[in-house]
Amino acid sequence: MTTRAIDFARRYAAQILAAISLAMLFASCHKRATRNECQTIFDRIVELELGEIGYRDPALAARKRRHLTWRHRATIAECIGRRLPPNALRCIQKAKSTEELSHQCLR
Repeated sequence: MTTRAIDFARRYAAQILAAISLAMLFASCHKRATRNECQTIFDRIVELELGEIGYRDPALAARKRRHLTWRHRATIAECIGRRLPPNALRCIQKAKSTEELSHQCLR
């Protein structure tokens, strides 16, 4: 692995953990995340990250997405049952960056 790939993997893993952790911290009137909702959050983070680093080839992006889903399956599982703020999924789909997703949609 190249240094750039290792740096990406570390940065990416940290952002995923931060975003899903934020989703886990919500209180009271927020609904509980289902497996599909957690997968949707993760998939959107992956989509945004791949776009930000320049993955334009659909076949390579799909392969990377499958690998990351497998690699972070425990984190995705931890998300299930955690609280999500109202309209979080709508915001996640509209987010233009992972920073926007984690700072605006999951708080």
